[in-house]
Amino acid sequence: MTTTDAAILYDTLPYPRLVHSWTHPRVTGAMALFFGVDAAPVERCRVLDLGCAAGTSLVSLAAELPGSRFVGVDVSPGQIAAGEDLRQALGLDNVELRVGDVNALDLPEKGFDYIIAHGVYSWVPPRARRAILAACARLLDDGGVAYVSYDTNPGWQLAGVVRELFVRETPTTLPPLERVRLARDLLAQHIDIAGEGSLRRAVLLAEQEFLRGASDAYIFHEYFAPDLAAVWVRDFLDDAADAGLAYIADARPERVLPLSLPPRVAAAVADAPDAVTREQVIDHHANTRFRRSLLTRAGTPLALAVDPARLGRLHVSMERTRRVARQPWGAAVTNRAEHALRVENRAVADLLEALSREAPRSVPIAELVDLADERGAREILGQLVGLFFTEVVDLTLAPIDAATRLPERPRASALAREQARRGDAVTSAVYVSQVLDPLAQALVPLLDGTRTVAELAAAVGADEQDVEGHLRVLLDASVLSAPG
Repeated sequence: MTTTDAAILYDTLPYPRLVHSWTHPRVTGAMALFFGVDAAPVERCRVLDLGCAAGTSLVSLAAELPGSRFVGVDVSPGQIAAGEDLRQALGLDNVELRVGDVNALDLPEKGFDYIIAHGVYSWVPPRARRAILAACARLLDDGGVAYVSYDTNPGWQLAGVVRELFVRETPTTLPPLERVRLARDLLAQHIDIAGEGSLRRAVLLAEQEFLRGASDAYIFHEYFAPDLAAVWVRDFLDDAADAGLAYIADARPERVLPLSLPPRVAAAVADAPDAVTREQVIDHHANTRFRRSLLTRAGTPLALAVDPARLGRLHVSMERTRRVARQPWGAAVTNRAEHALRVENRAVADLLEALSREAPRSVPIAELVDLADERGAREILGQLVGLFFTEVVDLTLAPIDAATRLPERPRASALAREQARRGDAVTSAVYVSQVLDPLAQALVPLLDGTRTVAELAAAVGADEQDVEGHLRVLLDASVLSAPG
């Protein structure tokens, strides 16, 4: 597919306008810090997004971080125009959105601290894949971090069965949305005729469940993309090294130290002679289908270490969905996967209880270290690092702030209010896109901090109790801003 063809396709059926939490510089920078990369402060950084689509991610970041600069590039004029319209509506002057091709970027060498290439690498021709990695190597400054996501084997080998069904059995003459509707029907039909208990039926059922909540636009661009190519992590990291890049880690903590591995697999991972082999062993065990790899310039010294001085730059927080139950021996907590874990250090249990109570607001690690002696500080840090890699707590390179209780006069960010006005998903304080139901869609544009619950109910013509219930849902989704 040519660049022009891709632009026409994305203009015809735009990709969903969402943000992706793992791409936020406060997340990628924190992970890089663990490995010794001196990541730039998020409040004053330069960010490039390759394949930015409508620029939802960059505009959201620009609204949150006025002291930083952002550049987004995409082949689709329609997508860029939509992003530019949102930028102008918000009056942002720290973000620039360009129509451009990754094969011909006119950008300064070492001009960026963070580069994002989410949902691009596996969906473009080989020449463009090489160009993405070459751009990261050329444009990253020293200490810079690139995030590149891609479909991965062996997990995508099974999903590829469904892709082949979709691509081969739906006429190319149909409009995109009709092809997707036909593909959904075909999948259901093939499940019905597959043998009970067969491997094929199991694969098709798993993929049907995976796609149950997916939008038609996502399915079309994910499964019908003509250049789609899932890659083995070994091949990706070899290509990154050839381009002059070094592998840091996966953006997801649970993938960096997979502490839930069975003993035999954990032993194989521990015995791996190098990072590339280690990652490939993990993928074979986990049947990985998608990766979020963090890269930096080759020659950057990398080593995973718990360094109190370095980690003092981080902030610790918990999502509002986490549960902390105090016990005589400490606390029982849940992680992102809803698995229960024990915390037997009472000081850490106290901290988790406080974080849960004030979630998602973060606390500077430096404050915690200052409150303890050297031995106690190191023990607390060690425990927090373990809880980070098991995804109980979040460690970020910049603070997170949002309402922790329902204010008398609720307020959402100007960005969220404008997104809701346009009928889009809204970006939360924890950098997650929240899809709104009709009542919430009507409420959020009014959340400028001037109206009480009763006044909001009157404004939208809804029951006061119903409005309060919706506001509490928005509170739990971290859409409401902190007072002040």
